Amino acid sequence: MQATLNQEKGGGALQLTGMQRVNEKHLENLNAAQLKNLVRKGFLARIYLHLLSLENFARLLERKASRHKGGDRA
Repeated sequence: MQATLNQEKGGGALQLTGMQRVNEKHLENLNAAQLKNLVRKGFLARIYLHLLSLENFARLLERKASRHKGGDRA
């Protein structure tokens, strides 16, 4: 995954490796049997938690950019 931190806040390029992502379009196209199988195995809830986590990723990047600009590296 590659992301660019907010330039106004002193950001730059950020690269993460070893990260995988659920393709939401593919999830939407699963049939009832496939979805039922994901629920039965306990994966569907985890998939939606993963998608929710991805929505928060931009906020984390903003926080990192703010800390970098302010000199706080903790």
